[in-house]
Amino acid sequence: PNLPITRGQLTKLVVNAGGYTLITPVGGTQDFVDVPPTNVFYVSIETAYHNGIVHGYTGRLYLPNANIRRDEMAQIVYTGIINRPGSSSTATPVPATSTSVPATNTPMATATSTPGMANVSISGFAFNPQTITVTVGTTIMWTNNDNVTHTVTADDNSFNSGNVVAGGTYSHTFTTLGSVPYHCNIHTSMHGTVVVVASLKPGD
Repeated sequence: PNLPITRGQLTKLVVNAGGYTLITPVGGTQDFVDVPPTNVFYVSIETAYHNGIVHGYTGRLYLPNANIRRDEMAQIVYTGIINRPGSSSTATPVPATSTSVPATNTPMATATSTPGMANVSISGFAFNPQTITVTVGTTIMWTNNDNVTHTVTADDNSFNSGNVVAGGTYSHTFTTLGSVPYHCNIHTSMHGTVVVVASLKPGD
């Protein structure tokens, strides 16, 4: 009972306990470079990935044999519960027929904003909306609605909130066009994207 659990072991436990239908990608392809079809956790990890439970690390890595941290464990268990078959969650699984899927999160929510202020909620170990489109000059405020500390850190380090405690906020003004992926430095499977455009089309 005192031995640590690995990422692969926990993933299999959550998939089995949640009653998920096991998924094997078409042609035996693998979504993570370190989880080939010969890996004992391959089917469980692919099933979890295609149901939006796990997302891996940069470079299409999953690290199935690495001991899992408490925060990662909490996130996987939480997501496995809300996405389980028969739940009321609206999360859409990644199609299992895909021949290759990037290791980064597939955006599950998108929002647009006019210049001024926009808001992103940090809740359930996720950024909501995960992708937000704003015009140049917009200030985005992230609010940490979880009961743990998070960060809001650009992948290119163009902005970094530092630690945002539970109930805290962080704001940043976007003055350059382009797409800016970001993540939480503490919980590395949390990802979001800010898309900065010159103007929004009617109806956006």
